[in-house]
Amino acid sequence: MYGFAEFKSILQQLPGRVQQNVCRTAVFRAAQKVRDDAKNLLQANGNVRSDEKLLDSIKARRARNKLNQETGEMEAAAKIYSKVRYAHLIELGHTVHTTSGKWAEKGISHVPASPFLVPALEAARPYLLELIKQNLKFELEKAWSKHGLGRIPEPQLDEEE
Repeated sequence: MYGFAEFKSILQQLPGRVQQNVCRTAVFRAAQKVRDDAKNLLQANGNVRSDEKLLDSIKARRARNKLNQETGEMEAAAKIYSKVRYAHLIELGHTVHTTSGKWAEKGISHVPASPFLVPALEAARPYLLELIKQNLKFELEKAWSKHGLGRIPEPQLDEEE
């Protein structure tokens, strides 16, 4: 069984740029799963009409690798977002202030939240690390064979484990 320590030792045998790409892609693939779950939640939510523009705007993107100042190691991240200007209003809910009585009664009304991004992430939390591990193994094997290194080496376990 591979753990993150074993993956790290195998990763360090690859060129630096390849290491970064392998990690970024593994995390990105996990983010794509969360993005798909968010889209499914939005479609399944009875309070919100299936807004094609909103559904199409939910994206997963590789984030730039950042150097952790404390450990000196690179960190891989991904972003899940929507650029539709009203997505946050659906996710968090909002109030509507009306001043004219043409189509609605004057006053303040509350539009309840219909969250889709946060619940998708919360639902994925229990298996997210395992999903990243699976993606990391797949990407490592792909990079390993691409660089002509043969099969990925078996992890070396310490005597204490």
